[in-house]
Amino acid sequence: MAPEATQTASEPNTWKPHPQLKEKIDVYKIRIEEFDRNYYSLRDLEWRISLQSLSGYIAVGIAYHAITRDSPDQVVSRWCAGVVIALSALYAVFRFLLHQRLRYARDTKNEYVKQMHELAGIDRANTEVNYKLWGKNWYALVMQLLVHILAVVAVVAFVTYEKPKTPPVPAQAVGGQKMNVQGAAGGPEDALGGAEKGVQLPKADHVQGGKGEPLDKLGKNR
Repeated sequence: MAPEATQTASEPNTWKPHPQLKEKIDVYKIRIEEFDRNYYSLRDLEWRISLQSLSGYIAVGIAYHAITRDSPDQVVSRWCAGVVIALSALYAVFRFLLHQRLRYARDTKNEYVKQMHELAGIDRANTEVNYKLWGKNWYALVMQLLVHILAVVAVVAFVTYEKPKTPPVPAQAVGGQKMNVQGAAGGPEDALGGAEKGVQLPKADHVQGGKGEPLDKLGKNR
């Protein structure tokens, strides 16, 4: 049982704990402050690692864009996607281990607080004991993992997306029409250009005829 508090005659209304009780309470206070510092130092580490991981995802996306700006490369795309997924996996493992240490520091601190209240004979508030919180132990972990999953999906989709390629316009399509208007005879470029425009050109022996009338006969066939 805890030693009872002492009270002097000169100070009848002043409550003073027994020296042995005071020493125990001081030890509890020291342990509570120690675990409280550990808890908040881990919280600081948690947010710094989270922001650094998000910055790493963005850096991979920027590097991919700079490397493949002019010529997309599937090998570079796969490497960038693999780096982002590996980085996110490392963050998930680290975050789970950190969550365990956060719960250990918080629960141990709360246990010391509970024992100190019992030792001093002080009742805890009803709201502290009975108040129910949603996601009491997992809210920060779940929200941070969801943010990282969305970031990873966005970056992987960016580095693996293939832009649709616009087919080049053949130079013969324009050149062939120009040659037909000029009425030039019998070259392979004219035949290719006419076929692309749906114009049937006369055969070479009719155009070159051998009877001295290539232009007249070409005009009749049209």
